[in-house]
Amino acid sequence: MKQVKNYLLYGTLATCIAGTQACKKPLDEYNPANATADATWTTPEGYITAVNAAYSDQHFWYGKEDGFFMAEAGTDLWYNRDKNTYARQMTQYDGITPVDGNPHKNSWRDIWKPINQANAAINRIDDAGFVDVAEKNRRLAEVRFLRAFYYWR
Repeated sequence: MKQVKNYLLYGTLATCIAGTQACKKPLDEYNPANATADATWTTPEGYITAVNAAYSDQHFWYGKEDGFFMAEAGTDLWYNRDKNTYARQMTQYDGITPVDGNPHKNSWRDIWKPINQANAAINRIDDAGFVDVAEKNRRLAEVRFLRAFYYWR
């Protein structure tokens, strides 16, 4: 038993020493597309492209089973016969929290991602370079509607 403890002690010690002696060279990052948030959000074309990205997440809600279940399965449209366990989280709203181990944890991520995109668009519209005030207001209204829509679902 003492020998096993020594192996564990020396193994842990060797791992710690090797971890501190890892690569000291700084990482040289290279962005071949030169696409950064600042470059995207500071032009009207880039802003519109970034807002369009908020639309792309609607396929989760309308095209996948998880979004469909989150919208309708726990309502009076569904009946869970004999209270069986088929889609229990959705049909009975039991354990539908974004914690580890929940099979529907990714559903929450897919809901909050477009909200984050819409919030970024709202916060950055003043720096987008719109010269036409009507166009700027229309784009702001569009992205505020998207955010409200994603909050609703």
